[in-house]
Amino acid sequence: MPHTIRTERLVLRPAGLRGARAFWHEVRGWDVLGNTSAWPYPLSYAHTVFMLRKAWLEDEGAYVFYPTLAGRPIGSIGLHRQTESVFSLGYMLGREHWGRGYATELVRAMTRFGFRQLRLEQITADVAVWNSGSRRVLLKNGFRPTGRTFAGYSQAHRREIAHDSFVLDLVDIH
Repeated sequence: MPHTIRTERLVLRPAGLRGARAFWHEVRGWDVLGNTSAWPYPLSYAHTVFMLRKAWLEDEGAYVFYPTLAGRPIGSIGLHRQTESVFSLGYMLGREHWGRGYATELVRAMTRFGFRQLRLEQITADVAVWNSGSRRVLLKNGFRPTGRTFAGYSQAHRREIAHDSFVLDLVDIH
């Protein structure tokens, strides 16, 4: 895994314990976690550390980064193995960083990393049906809706919620 990925305004560095507390402070609110599937609400710092360690243990099954501003994590973004050549994308940003184009910039950088460095054939993403911001970010980056809506369990909601599926194929970006 590369040490860092640079975008126009951000530096993505591998997620780890260094920066975990700042990351936790950024994302622990309902407005962020309520849009995720894997993260519980309320989120303790201990559970944050557990989730980060779990990602490390996936042994090349996950590539998770902190996007940073001035060296401070403002969220996370990652690719998680589905099959050998297909990974799923997930990301979240602290509320104060919404609406500034950071998510679009991050998704662009991660899809480029996935296709160029990991040699993926496809990247998928699932978005809660009400999350219009993430839907726009994916569409701006060339993802297309699959037309599939499904009920997936959300740790934050503690129940199944409706998600829409998106996909970006390597052939779509050439």
